[in-house]
Parts: sequence; structure tokens; C-alpha cells
Amino acid sequence: MGWYPSTLQLEAASVQVSILSIITFGGLGIHDALAQGQDASVFRKRDLAYSQLAYHLVSAFFSFFITPFLCQIGVRKLTLLATILSCIEGINEAATFSWWNKNTFSLIITGFTSSLASSLLWMIIFAIVCGYSTPADRSRYIAISWSLMHLGGSINAVVNIPTVQYVRFISMTLVIVLCSIISIYFCMLLVEPALVVRPDGSYANTYKISSVGSVTHELMAIFRAANPNTILMLPTAVTSIWTRPIQLEYLTEILTPTQAKGNLAYAVYFLIQGAVVWLLPPLLDKRRISPKIVYSAGMLSTVLIMLLTVAHLYSDPVLDLTTTRPDSTKTAISLMAGLGVSDCLLSTFIMWDTSVLGQGNARKCVRVGSFFQGWQSVSGALAWLWTNSSFFTLKLHCWLTIFFTLLSFPLGIAACDLLPDLDGTVQDDDQTCESFYSLYIPS
Repeated sequence: MGWYPSTLQLEAASVQVSILSIITFGGLGIHDALAQGQDASVFRKRDLAYSQLAYHLVSAFFSFFITPFLCQIGVRKLTLLATILSCIEGINEAATFSWWNKNTFSLIITGFTSSLASSLLWMIIFAIVCGYSTPADRSRYIAISWSLMHLGGSINAVVNIPTVQYVRFISMTLVIVLCSIISIYFCMLLVEPALVVRPDGSYANTYKISSVGSVTHELMAIFRAANPNTILMLPTAVTSIWTRPIQLEYLTEILTPTQAKGNLAYAVYFLIQGAVVWLLPPLLDKRRISPKIVYSAGMLSTVLIMLLTVAHLYSDPVLDLTTTRPDSTKTAISLMAGLGVSDCLLSTFIMWDTSVLGQGNARKCVRVGSFFQGWQSVSGALAWLWTNSSFFTLKLHCWLTIFFTLLSFPLGIAACDLLPDLDGTVQDDDQTCESFYSLYIPS
């Protein structure tokens, strides 16, 4: 049956995911704005802004109001829908960004379909990793999902290096379609998970293994004795990376003279996350490292990277986003590596925190995860509205991110104190009916 988080703990989780999602997307405005420098004639500010706004606004609405209730129809149908959207979005994105005839409409369609597919895929990941995993399996699921996603991001960066536009289109399309077909195969034929609602509102964990996939089922035994949770996580995690719009290229567009060097920094960002994520969850589960330490390290490293970024902006002699700058590949790689570490610390903590609080109740877990994604999208949309206009707003965005991080840091630490033990024991039974906000915010 599992244990169920108290109102106090769920509110604390909401505070944490709100803070962390805004922080992790704080750097998005920097990446988005710097995208306009090297290639302003191709990636026009207005068109990219429309695409990103479409992505974030649709994703925010979907995450807050639609996603938490879609788990009623089952993971299998959701995965099919998400995969179809992912194929449409991926092929459209490959075609749009492989030729010079980019237009506003195609960019908006890319952002719209990408946000729908991304919202669905993230909900599936949260439901499986956080709602179904046991404390013994949780760290493995988190590591597999995040490392595969970031490995996919690295591959994406390499695939985009070829300068021949038709090569880029064919390679991107093949990878996207291949991942989508794998997702459909595993989710529709191999595993049929049913989110069965119990009378108390939690979900039963029932699976039906199809005989069609018996051979593959045996081959996947290397992943936790062919546990259906892990089998389903693999294609879902790989596919989800292709639903992202152009994001982390922005820091590198202006600091690197060529696309190949920019993609190198992009790949470093993902590879670092893929490596770090294998270390953190096991340490958290075994209590060899405190959740407070991971949370604190993520927040403080974010502040450090923002300070380094704003220092680089102040040292830039050219106060114009559209002017080509000298080769600063080493700086770009260093900043992207730092962002990779800070983002991985915070993202891993979010997933681990949500899985602990959602243990035994997939519905609450999905709602917390959707709340996190919704805040990500809102903050990303706000960043797009004003950071890509001038160096002044870009610097101001950096300082606001630093200020908000330091201001919210004590509240997040307080929320860490309310995390339950790994065996499901609630640490604050006497405060079950109290509100988290009433403990730290006077009424």
C-alpha cells in the first residue's frame, strides 16, 4: 500500500519545486538571449521568441491544468499520444532548422507540438520513476532516466554538427523516428502498465507482459531482472530529449565562432549531467549525503555560475547582442560545464524529492511533478519576454536570478527538514494537519 505524504510535506515539496524550477530555468533567459548574437540573420529574435513563448505558455497550461488528470487513461495510451506528437514535432524541427527558409509559423508549430509532447513524456517519467519505484530501486530509475536523456542531448549536439543541410535533416529525422518507434514497441507491445485507482485514491501497480515481447523481455534482464518499470523508462527517457526546442545552444552561439565548437560545449553540458546523476541518487538513498547538502550545493553553484556569467557580460567590450565576437570557446565550455553541474544537482534533487514524497501514490507524485514543470514553463516564458532585447536586461536577469536564489534559499532548507525517512516514516506526525507556510510565514 505504501505510505502517504502529509499535507505539510506536500506543501513543502511544492515550495521546493517552485523555487528550484524557477532557479533551473533562470539561466534559460541567458541562453535564449545570447542565441541572437552569432546568427541574427537566420535566427531572428521575433521568430525565436514566438516559438519559445508558444512552447512555455502551452507547457505551463498543460502542466498545471491537464497533465495531473491524464494519468486516468493509462500510461500506454499516453505514451502512444506523446510519441506521435514527438514524431510530428521532431520532423518539423528537423526540417525547420535544416534549411535557411525558417519562418515564424513553423517555429510556433514546433514550440506548440514540442510542449505537448514534452508535458506528456515528463508526466509518464514522473509516474513511473516516482510513483512506482521502491526505495531500493528509486536511485537506479532516476539515474537511468536522467543519464539517457542527457546522453541523448549529447548525441543531438553531435548530429547537428554537419553543415550539409540535407545531412542534418536526414540524421535528425532518423534518430527521432527510431526513438519513437522504440517507445511505441516497448510501451504498446511489451509492457502494459495500468494505473488502477484504489479506493483510497492511490494507484495499484499491475502489469501485463505480452508474449510478443518475450525475447526482448529476456534480453532486458540486465536492467533489474527485466523489471517492467525499467523497460518502460528506457525509451521514454531517450525520446523525451528530442522534444526539447533549441535551448542550451544560446550561450555558445555568441562565444564560439563555429557551430561545431558550440555543439562541443553543448555536449559537455549533457555529458557532465549524465555522469553526475549516477553518483547522487545512490548517495542520497543510503544517506551518505544529506539532501540539504545536495540542495545547498545546487543553489550555491547556481549563484556562482550566474556571477561568472554576469562578470563575463560586464567585461564584454561590445555592448550589442548582434555583433560577432572573438573566439571564446574555452569560456563557453567552462560556463556550460558549470551549468551542467548546478542543473544536475538541482534536477536530481527534484526527482529524488518528488519520488520520496510520492512513494505509493502516483497521483500525488504526478501532481507535484506537474507543478514543477508548470513553474519551469512560466519562468521560461517570462525570461523570453525581456532578456533578449539588450545587454542591460540580460545583466539585470542575472542579478535577479542571484537575488531570488539567495532569498529563497532558507525556505528551501526548511522544507528539507520535512522530508520523510527512507522507510516511509513520517518525521513530523504531530504536524500532519498543519500547513508548511504557517510554520515559516506568520499568519
